[in-house]
Amino acid sequence: MRRLLLFTVAVIVILAIDLASGGYLRGFARGGSVAIWSAGSGIVRSVLASGFFSSRRAQESEIQALKQELVRLRLDSAEVSVLREEAETLRSLVNLREREAGLTAPVISSVTSSPYGTFVIGAGREDGVAVGDLVLTGSEGQGFVIARVSEVAARRSLVTEIFAPGSRLDISVRGAQFELEGRGGGNARVEVPATFPVDAGDAVLASELGGRAVGLVGAVQEASSAAYKNIYLRSVVPASSLTFVYVISPEK
Repeated sequence: MRRLLLFTVAVIVILAIDLASGGYLRGFARGGSVAIWSAGSGIVRSVLASGFFSSRRAQESEIQALKQELVRLRLDSAEVSVLREEAETLRSLVNLREREAGLTAPVISSVTSSPYGTFVIGAGREDGVAVGDLVLTGSEGQGFVIARVSEVAARRSLVTEIFAPGSRLDISVRGAQFELEGRGGGNARVEVPATFPVDAGDAVLASELGGRAVGLVGAVQEASSAAYKNIYLRSVVPASSLTFVYVISPEK
């Protein structure tokens, strides 16, 4: 309350002095503000004339252009990698064609999108594909069976992976016969006697698929107190990386 009273008195005194001086204080204040405004305008003009803001805008534009160029180069690099992988896949399938008749088909659905271990290929009844045909991929100088055709349409087919979840298949490892249990994702499990000699990298063959290879031993799980041990199988090519496959009749 006291501060308000003092402020009011000060305002009254200033107004009284201004009236007594014939508006001299107002003119002085007005002139001071004009001088300050003129000085400020001069500073702004000097800064603009120096090109500070224009050069900053140019730098920001250049940075954005460089970022866009970096993104483009990364995309180009990724595209080149994909094309190189596809070329390697097709080259391996050409080697299969030289050994047995069949057809090359593209994978047209995401393998990882199905929990049932299935995917779709771009070849069907009109291309000569039939239910039960074998689906191979070329790797390590030979063909590995990775799936079988389960449904056929005119120009596309549904195939089921050999290692699909819950699948069963008679296989042989080092000449001994066992039954594998599919785990999905290109993996399977086999139970063998604890004394059976087996190492990671051993080939896994399937007699009911013409004795063809279906995968490799990936790991061996020992259990000293058990009569059996588990060996884990893996496909030679991750299902998620498949782009082309080779389809043959099981009789060929």
